[in-house]
Amino acid sequence: VITESTFIYAGETWVSELQLAKINAQTELEKYKGNFVEADYYAEEWASFDVIIEEGYAAINAAATKDEVAIALADAKTAMDKVVTKAESDAIFEGLKVTTKEELATYKTESDYRAEDWAAIQAILTTANAEIDAATSVTGINTAVDNAKAAIDAVRSIAQWEEAEAVVAEAKAALAAYKTEADYKAAQWAEIQAIIASAGAELDEAIGNDEAIAEI
Repeated sequence: VITESTFIYAGETWVSELQLAKINAQTELEKYKGNFVEADYYAEEWASFDVIIEEGYAAINAAATKDEVAIALADAKTAMDKVVTKAESDAIFEGLKVTTKEELATYKTESDYRAEDWAAIQAILTTANAEIDAATSVTGINTAVDNAKAAIDAVRSIAQWEEAEAVVAEAKAALAAYKTEADYKAAQWAEIQAIIASAGAELDEAIGNDEAIAEI
């Protein structure tokens, strides 16, 4: 080493201190992968080590100072340390099943629903929990949760029932007031009452469907 110079003789050529720092950092980064065992990782996670090394190389090459080289090397090592092992992945996956079940269990409140509708929600949760237990991927868990929430959202709450029933009651009242009995003979008034009764039954069936109610 010529101490007066910023260049160092490495191998068969002269390189700057920064260039040598980059070479050493890249070598160290490649060797660092040897601290990890492939059998401990699922294929996708194991493949991520090569991605980290590639990105680490790029960051090291882009460094403008030796300090930046050291930071890039340290960042790449930290990224490798954070790659999830099989054991960690399995624990996370099983933990996700538990938390998603808890999330669904608290998604709605019993006091907001009539008894039969709350029972329907519990049936949805039972199906969803079985699907979550059977899931083999995070996507499978998320799909089960999303489907369950969509099904639960379709169940009317007490407030929604009361709103829908008010619309039906208003429609029935409008029909009842549409004609006056004094303007009709008994037979024709009876006919009108039969029409109103039939329409009332249809309105009850159409509850919640404002468009159908208006048509009736």
